[in-house]
Amino acid sequence: MVTKYALYNGDGSSLDRGLFMTAFPVFDMPGEEVSHEKIPGREGTLTVHTGTYPDWKITLEFEFICDKTENYEKTLSSLIKWLKKSDQISFTDSSERIYRVKKVEILNIVRDEDVVGDFTCIFTLWPGIYLVDGFQETTFTSRTVVNHYDYCKPVYKIVGEGVCELMVNDYVMEANVGQNITIDTELMIAYRTDGTMMNTSVSGDYEEMWLRAGENDVAITSGFTLTVIPRWRIMQ
Repeated sequence: MVTKYALYNGDGSSLDRGLFMTAFPVFDMPGEEVSHEKIPGREGTLTVHTGTYPDWKITLEFEFICDKTENYEKTLSSLIKWLKKSDQISFTDSSERIYRVKKVEILNIVRDEDVVGDFTCIFTLWPGIYLVDGFQETTFTSRTVVNHYDYCKPVYKIVGEGVCELMVNDYVMEANVGQNITIDTELMIAYRTDGTMMNTSVSGDYEEMWLRAGENDVAITSGFTLTVIPRWRIMQ
């Protein structure tokens, strides 16, 4: 049993819940999806990079002990509920890095003794290891934004009134702003802070607003303010 190694999900740790890992996590992190095309007159094939990645997965084996036989089902239910509400997770030895959760599955539930149980938990993840500081709302002090990691899909928050242009590298997205608008380039949606959808108020390609590795040129029309949640991430 890995007694001092813990999972964190923003609502405490697995150890706080009396949930112990019986082994270290197993990580399944497939790389970029590529295709191979045959080119007439050329030997071999051409590798085409798609820029897309399949889901990642982390598999955990847990054990728990409840205080009384009659509390077994209640304890199990509470632990499963706690795990399934996870939208991001981290681990003891890498708290500055998080994994964003799409789905949680609980499998292979076994009752070893009256008060002891085991089960498997599989987290299906958004591809990438995300940096904690990449989720902080940031105002860049220069047009040149340096991404020290891999390409990422930011959230742009614009405040102002009227039509403005958000410029990222050589591309432009136009937005008709009524006080504020949030542009999520990963979900490819736009909305106000009150939740009102504003997809029809923007024009342009969300993908072109992603920040590439290295230097990026980011600017906004004068008279508007821009903050960014960059979602810095590392791809394996």
